[in-house]
Amino acid sequence: YGDEVFEWAPDPQPYYDTDGVTQLGWTMPEENLTLKISATPQTYKLALDADEHSGEPIVYLDGSATPAVPNADGTYDVMFGQNVSLTTTAATGYTVGGWAVSYVDKNYATKKVTTSNVGSLYSFPMPAGDTTAKIESTGNTFTIVYMSDSADAKTPSTYDPANSTRYTQTVTYGDATAMVMNQFERAGYSFVGWSDESGGDASFLNGGSAKNLTAEANGTVYRYAVWKANTYQVVYNANGGEGAQMAATPVDFGSDVTLSANTYARAGYKFYAWNTQADGLGTDY
Repeated sequence: YGDEVFEWAPDPQPYYDTDGVTQLGWTMPEENLTLKISATPQTYKLALDADEHSGEPIVYLDGSATPAVPNADGTYDVMFGQNVSLTTTAATGYTVGGWAVSYVDKNYATKKVTTSNVGSLYSFPMPAGDTTAKIESTGNTFTIVYMSDSADAKTPSTYDPANSTRYTQTVTYGDATAMVMNQFERAGYSFVGWSDESGGDASFLNGGSAKNLTAEANGTVYRYAVWKANTYQVVYNANGGEGAQMAATPVDFGSDVTLSANTYARAGYKFYAWNTQADGLGTDY
């Protein structure tokens, strides 16, 4: 008589809670009682925290095929021990990275339930405390393959001797990454930019943005070097002759050129040919 006891009574009052179960208690009366043990699972709040690259998670309880309905504040009422299934999708260019679930226990301590990298679908039993499920999506990685687009355009031997006509760059979707500066060299040509097709026009600048070139996970993007032949000047030297300086003839590297007719004069001499050396021992044209 007078001792405190727990569990069901004609007019029970909550006494304390432990591990998600509400315990009921009262003071023992002056009579014999038959007691039946019972326990009521408590209900806690489930909050969802999705980053900007993840879709709004959908909650299913106890295997139901119908999504649970959230409260006005976006939380869900879930009983202790109920099975919670979460699913979501990622934005274009991203992959669901995994879930991190934690709860606040009766001593107001935050405890981690688990961290899962299973991806878009995840299930767990509701713990004894208000719970937060956080989802993060990560940007897909892709590879940019830079091609010289010419057998005689190569990287310096110190760059990558094994792959002198190509090199690669790994990029993460969403990152403001710049394309690697051109590493190729080609005699007689200047680099103009990059094309997305072999032999195409330059539509990507050297060192331009590499952001979001493809959304495909582990995808590959090709960039082809675009070259422009250097323009040189053929200068006509009188080499002892007299007369107004002849206009130089422009010519692109690798192109045929027609030399101008000689307009110089030299007393006692007849023009023979143009030569690449002043002493005439070079190549005649």
